[in-house]
Amino acid sequence: MSVQGNDFTKVLLIEDDPDDREIIRDLLFGRATSRYCTYFVETVATTEEARKIARFDRHDLYIVDFYLGPSDRHETGLDFVREMFREPDRPPVILISGQERFTLDAETMKWVADDRLVFLHKNDLNKETLFNAIDRVIGRFMRILLVEDEPDDYEIALYHFKLAPGHRFKVHWAKSILEAKLELDEHDFDAVLVDYKLGSECGLSLIQHLIEKNSKLPLVLFTGLSELSFGEDIMRLLARGQLEFLAKQDLSPKKIVQCLNRAVSH
Repeated sequence: MSVQGNDFTKVLLIEDDPDDREIIRDLLFGRATSRYCTYFVETVATTEEARKIARFDRHDLYIVDFYLGPSDRHETGLDFVREMFREPDRPPVILISGQERFTLDAETMKWVADDRLVFLHKNDLNKETLFNAIDRVIGRFMRILLVEDEPDDYEIALYHFKLAPGHRFKVHWAKSILEAKLELDEHDFDAVLVDYKLGSECGLSLIQHLIEKNSKLPLVLFTGLSELSFGEDIMRLLARGQLEFLAKQDLSPKKIVQCLNRAVSH
């Protein structure tokens, strides 16, 4: 399935050279007309500034200069990357440098081998090389619509999505059936997770609506109910493979991936 629609990919660019900052920004904005994506780029010159931003905001991609100016406490961009990679939700990073010679330690080389970190020399920087690096380090996102009226349950689910092994998700949140229908009209999704109880509404009505429209979307019932309490309608959809079930009380990153794999395979 393709992931389409107008996404904002948030980029934090850590680069002390104003000219290089402008070059990279221009390249990113030039891509927006040819892909289903718009880049929102924040720029800082030091790792100290980057830490302040990263403490309160999450970015989809970090582009980090290896060598930063002397005002940056003698730190390299790689020092900041190592710090970020200690977090459980390791961000995608492109490390850039204009230096001909520098040394990468064994741990960093492993990140490069795993495509969690991509190195790009400034002499080779152009549209093609930058976008190929972005595709390598980010890959494709699986876009999920989560229909959930409880903010706490949404936050818990989002936390587990972020930690899902080997997968990257963009999760859109709808708090009601009406919001969900509007999201479905505006965006293409790879799967829809629907809470059974949506305030005074029943999520099953949205599921049935999508099935009646002959939607090919993988559908998941996301609920705190146990299977023993399911009615005949739900059991019939589960038996036909038109619906998967994900229990809130048993939620984990691994179970999210397993459930979505089953739903997509039907």
